Amino acid sequence: NYNLSLDESEDNGYQIMPNPGEAKPVEINAVVNDNDGTEDINSVTALVTAPEFVKEIQLNKVINTSEGILFSGNISMNYYDMSEKYNIILTAKDSNNENSEKSIEFEYLSVVSFDIDTEQLVFDNVKNKETKEIVCDADFSTKTTPTLKNLGNTKLEVGVYSTNLALDGNIMQYKFIGNYNNIT
Repeated sequence: NYNLSLDESEDNGYQIMPNPGEAKPVEINAVVNDNDGTEDINSVTALVTAPEFVKEIQLNKVINTSEGILFSGNISMNYYDMSEKYNIILTAKDSNNENSEKSIEFEYLSVVSFDIDTEQLVFDNVKNKETKEIVCDADFSTKTTPTLKNLGNTKLEVGVYSTNLALDGNIMQYKFIGNYNNIT
């Protein structure tokens, strides 16, 4: 008997939604029984794999139940891990070195989310109907040169367009307004 603590969709199977910009803990539970008795169960491991992903964790003994021993552990999924199907192979071993394997599959869903480190873009010396570029950097602490950070697991192609640019002397500005997390 096994399960994942999360299922974030009504679709069949397990679906897990990433946390934008943060790790997502996924609890794996397995109730293990042995024909020889549960007292000789030594370990339960979970091997999580996908085409470019491999993590293995040791599950911890939590409690004896009427069905067997409950083992539990957490795997940490990063927000940038690929949106695809992942396989979990649960392996229980006893003191006689006998083992049993079960397999679970889950889908790590896609999320689009980003953050930008500035609220205002300044276009210096812009002439009417002229295209002007603002040079960005990769330093999220600089407020005068914007940095766009992808907080999801979906590749982004981003552009800023506006028909309502305001003219203030020789400076045209576009102001960002709103929350940029969880954009769909």
